[in-house]
Amino acid sequence: MIELKQIHKTYPNKNGAPIIALKGIDIKIEKGEIYGVMGPSGAGKSTLIRTANLLEKPSSGSVLIDGVDLTTLNTEALRRERRNMGMIFQHFNLLSSRTVARNIALPLELTGLSRKEIKQRVDQLCDLTGLSTRQNAYPHELSGGQKQRVAIARALATSPKILLSDEATSSLDPETTRSILELLRGINRELKLTILLITHEMEVIKRICDRACILDQGSLIEEAPVIELFSRPKTPLAKKFVLSSLHIDLPEALEAQLLKEPTELSVPLVRLTFLGKKAGEPVMVSLLKKFNVTTNILQAQLNWVHQASIGVSICELLGQREAIVQGIQFIQSEGIDVEILGYVNPSATLNS
Repeated sequence: MIELKQIHKTYPNKNGAPIIALKGIDIKIEKGEIYGVMGPSGAGKSTLIRTANLLEKPSSGSVLIDGVDLTTLNTEALRRERRNMGMIFQHFNLLSSRTVARNIALPLELTGLSRKEIKQRVDQLCDLTGLSTRQNAYPHELSGGQKQRVAIARALATSPKILLSDEATSSLDPETTRSILELLRGINRELKLTILLITHEMEVIKRICDRACILDQGSLIEEAPVIELFSRPKTPLAKKFVLSSLHIDLPEALEAQLLKEPTELSVPLVRLTFLGKKAGEPVMVSLLKKFNVTTNILQAQLNWVHQASIGVSICELLGQREAIVQGIQFIQSEGIDVEILGYVNPSATLNS
């Protein structure tokens, strides 16, 4: 459906060397998929999504939509292809002088539809986005969530195959964000719409995306199905983003006492990540029975990611050193990810 091949983008710089925004990006998004792009500020996220409909022309590379390379099209052909792509923005971009209904109708007016056809389509979209009672309201009379619903309805007006979302929830409060994400997921399922979304919030990725990638300084550093990205992030940046979303951290007092290397009295402090059914199995009991290794759980949390459960716990492993090594090997053989965070004296956890 959407394929970005070796996308490079540079901008001229008055001071000399050009600014490199994107470096050889390769992404393939399947029909009906919700694909998320995550990264810190300045990573190239917004530049990337704007190349998908050629609002930004890449310096090199190809942008294919259903096999058609947009970079080879003339202005009129590109305009026709863009009708298959709707776009929503962080700041809504509504016309203050138009009502909800007339904001939604604007793209339809440009296609030359009759008033009757426009009204029918606007009514359908207002029903879909929960705006039926607000058709005659003006933007200044709407909440932030309602404004974004208008923007979504307007983006869907021409029945696009693809929806591009550029930080569409970043200016909304958490509750409103959840409602907008539920709307987007519902639209994806009902209309079989392919969605490419840009966000700096891992919570957005966790809630609705099928697959996602991480950008950093213009490069794609990691890409995976969302459940895999959350359960087994590979790069330090991905791990940082995932942990910020799972909301599980060491107590500050304990972190200050963490040792990088083991001592005679210290024990390992580990982060265990359980995926799917493993999240509910009594692995800790098996550790005690098989290896006489006791677990002292300091933090634990169960999360739902893409309709699958991920359990994360931080704990001490107490026992004979060789038994602990064997116990860790056993945990890993059970399909549980083990990360040794460092080493602590057992008494440190009691005082933290």
